[in-house]
Amino acid sequence: MVYLGRMGGGRPLLFDGQSGLPKDAGQSKPPGITGLLLALHGELFAGLPGQLFIAGVGLTALLSVISGIMVYAPFAGSRPFGDIRGGRSRRLAWLDRHNVMGISSAAWLSVVTATGCMNAIERPLFNAWRNEISQTLPSVEAKALTIGPDQALASARRVAPDMRFETVIFPGRAPGIPGYYLVWGSGTTTLTKRLTAPVAVNALTGQQNGIGVLLMPWYLRLLDMSRPLHFGDYGGMPLKVLWALLDVIAIAVLGSGVYLWFGKRKRAGCNAPRELYSAPQSVDLLKATE
Repeated sequence: MVYLGRMGGGRPLLFDGQSGLPKDAGQSKPPGITGLLLALHGELFAGLPGQLFIAGVGLTALLSVISGIMVYAPFAGSRPFGDIRGGRSRRLAWLDRHNVMGISSAAWLSVVTATGCMNAIERPLFNAWRNEISQTLPSVEAKALTIGPDQALASARRVAPDMRFETVIFPGRAPGIPGYYLVWGSGTTTLTKRLTAPVAVNALTGQQNGIGVLLMPWYLRLLDMSRPLHFGDYGGMPLKVLWALLDVIAIAVLGSGVYLWFGKRKRAGCNAPRELYSAPQSVDLLKATE
């Protein structure tokens, strides 16, 4: 169990659920290499603007995959699958490798890019839901908390005994709601353990809001389902290894695409002078023979 409180500057502070002491004695440690890579991957160290930029990149990648399938489809029926024309030119062989790797991983690339877009806009989606649900809850004017997180957790367990609660968010500004503890939990079955939902507990009375478990809108349900598909963490280490191999293939598709694009521009630049000067020379020769 983790309690999520808030410092004066709005920085989250984690508390141990058994001892009640701040995690790591309240001292912040520098993030490890995995944390740095995750921040770079998810937001480019730029917060919400970086997340929105990543969402745009993911959407562009998804459109690129779809357009690649549409371009490749007319040629797929006339040649055997996986055919590499290596005897004609190096660029043509690279094009065939790019097409084969791309079409082989197209379904996976579509899923990862689409779910990546969903994960990148998590904060705006959650804030939209939070603002909506804050208007439906009765207003609570409390200058000081009268119940602790343990009481809030006990109240949530009474409301939903079949859920596994993991996080208690203190009342206040985002990600909390003024006057209410948000006790977040998930299901306990294979199908529901990835689906999260909170119970709002009144910080003055210790009673839940009378609604029970707050219903999550469809877009947050879609977000819950997109996380394991994007990170591939629902099948243990074998699936993670498979995801890593598919990532390598995706990098190869991207790299070969960039190589082909630069090669095309270079060829276009080399062909431009011949196109410019071949026509006038032909005209002059014709005039000379007349």
